[in-house]
Amino acid sequence: MSTVVLDLISSALRLINVLADGEVASASMAQDALFVMQSMVDSWQAERLMIFNIPRNVYNLTAGQQTYNLGLNPPNAWDFNAPRPARIERMGIIFLGNVAQPLELPMDYLTVAQWQAIPVKNITSSLPQYCWDDENFPFRGLNFWPIPNVANQVAIYPWTAITTPATLTTQLAFPPGYLQAFRYNLAVMLRSEEHTSELQS
Repeated sequence: MSTVVLDLISSALRLINVLADGEVASASMAQDALFVMQSMVDSWQAERLMIFNIPRNVYNLTAGQQTYNLGLNPPNAWDFNAPRPARIERMGIIFLGNVAQPLELPMDYLTVAQWQAIPVKNITSSLPQYCWDDENFPFRGLNFWPIPNVANQVAIYPWTAITTPATLTTQLAFPPGYLQAFRYNLAVMLRSEEHTSELQS
C-alpha cells in the first residue's frame, strides 16, 4: 500500500470537515498538517504495535573491542553504520568456527543495574554472552561482555517503523491495514490542533 502525503493529509482534513469534497488545503494549512503528521509518526517509533518489521542485521565484531556505536551517517563512521532504532528487540552472537554453518546463540540484553552488577568488565571470551545498550543519541553504545577476543559476528534485531515523511510529496509505503490507521489517527490529532487554536484565539 502506498500514498502521497498530501493526499493522506487532505483525506484526514475531510474527515474532520475542515475541507469539503474537492477542496484543496492551502499551502500553510498543508505544512501545518505535515508537521502534525511528522510528530505522530515520530511517536509511533516507540510503539510496538506500530512496528511492522524486525529485520536481522549482522555486523562484524573486532577482537579486543568492547563498545560499538550504532548510528547512521556520522561525521566519523560508527562501528555499525545503520539507522538508530528506537529499540532493539533481540541480539545473538554468531560463532564463525564453521563458516559454512555459522552458529547463532542468544545474547542477554542487560539493564543498567545488571551491567553495573558485573564486577570485572574487562574479561575476554570468544563468545560474549551479554550486551548493555546505553541508548545514547544520535548513536546507541552497545557494550559486550565478556569482551570478544575473536572476530565473530553479532546479529541485531531492531524495530523498523514507518519512515517519517519529509515533504508533502513524499510517497509513503506501508503494509496493508496502515492506511486507515494513518487517516483516522491523523484526523484525531488535526482535530485536536484545530480545537487548541480555537481556544487560544
